Amino acid sequence: MADPTGNAAFSFDVKEGEKLVKGGYAIAVIAAIAAVLSGHLAILAVSALAVLVALHYGPMANPKRPQLVVLEDGLVVDGLGLLPWETIASVQRTESYVRTVASVELHVATRAPVKASVRPQTSLSPMRRVQTMIWSLPDPARLKLKIGSLKGIEAIEPAIRAHLPPAAAA
Repeated sequence: MADPTGNAAFSFDVKEGEKLVKGGYAIAVIAAIAAVLSGHLAILAVSALAVLVALHYGPMANPKRPQLVVLEDGLVVDGLGLLPWETIASVQRTESYVRTVASVELHVATRAPVKASVRPQTSLSPMRRVQTMIWSLPDPARLKLKIGSLKGIEAIEPAIRAHLPPAAAA
């Protein structure tokens, strides 16, 4: 979480990801055994699909890889890069519910298009490109961060606002 310099790192809550990853692998093993015993190739396809699901959600079971890092220089978003503080126009947290399932998002508006403002992450493997990420770009100057599955979500917005220029923090 936060250190004395004001830096903070937020990783996926492992409890959320383990269900998807371990469940995907368990279904894959069971389906593979069933395919071998029955000789049906369609069941093998289910096994392959379950492995792909587990691989896609793999980052959610890795607490050592932060998805969001608050630094003196800016906001680092895994899979995107560093968004400098001076490029951020505003930050707004939203919560929505579908029955009892909460969706918590942080909407970051930028002064210029996000792709032009961000210092891209250079070490993104082809495998990581197809795995789940917390960010999306609903329009060129707005970054949507899905923070509901991160550990310590209550500390994310205050950590970000502490680094924003006064006009953007309001």
